[in-house]
Amino acid sequence: MPRRFKFSRFFPRAIVTSLLAVFISIVLAGMAHAFPIGGTYKNLAIQNGPDPSIIAVCGTDGLTHWYMYCTSGPINDNDKSTSGVYTTHLMSIYHSTDLVTWNYVGDVFPKRPKWVGSSNLWAPDIQFFNGKYYLYYTAANAGSRGNKGSGGAIGVATSTSPTGPWTDSGGAVVEVQTNRWVYDPFVVVDDYGPAPTGQRYLFYGSFGGGIFARKLSADGLHTDKSSEVAIAVSDLCWLNTLLARSITMGIMFASISPDPALPMSYIRWLTSLLGTV
Repeated sequence: MPRRFKFSRFFPRAIVTSLLAVFISIVLAGMAHAFPIGGTYKNLAIQNGPDPSIIAVCGTDGLTHWYMYCTSGPINDNDKSTSGVYTTHLMSIYHSTDLVTWNYVGDVFPKRPKWVGSSNLWAPDIQFFNGKYYLYYTAANAGSRGNKGSGGAIGVATSTSPTGPWTDSGGAVVEVQTNRWVYDPFVVVDDYGPAPTGQRYLFYGSFGGGIFARKLSADGLHTDKSSEVAIAVSDLCWLNTLLARSITMGIMFASISPDPALPMSYIRWLTSLLGTV
């Protein structure tokens, strides 16, 4: 089964810089322990790759093939039209066999799915189950923006290959909601502990409205709104990072508050995927 890695969007806030450095170091150290890279290297191949989500696929050639999916945008500073306008790649895909040299192999979509309109497509999350690849993504401008940033929706596309072609589901997995940013999908499966259920859950949200979780349907194309649980309160954190841990039961949230009167960081461990915190 392919292995996945997800890195959330980082906000350039001076108040969290040092804490972010520590946090990222821990994440990368854990990855390096599982997939060591020997020697020294320098790589400038990827100049623009926001919100990367990575999956490892065992190839028939005996190599591990890594595929990375990124938020829409140009792939480098020179990726412009003849009129000087930056090209918008609708979630670019990169490939590597050594985690050092990455090659751009294409885009998830040649054009936006009809249901998202002219929305930006952000923060993909790659999954593999039911014998195919699922790419969940944020349609950032799918709804109007209220005082707290209402708008956005979560979509999904599927493929039998990590490089596509991709077929969009044709609608939202999580719908546009009032006064809430429906951003940054992350799918977690309950496959650990004394009584794993195999149920998948979709987590989403932002500091504009909070973080929420819902049950994902068996086909991966819908969520159960009635099962939704609030995970993190709104407007108290600039960064919420979700790590699914295979060595312990539950989910860890590291949250940094911009308000110095509040604790600078806190960690919430959930004893179940949809527990009360």
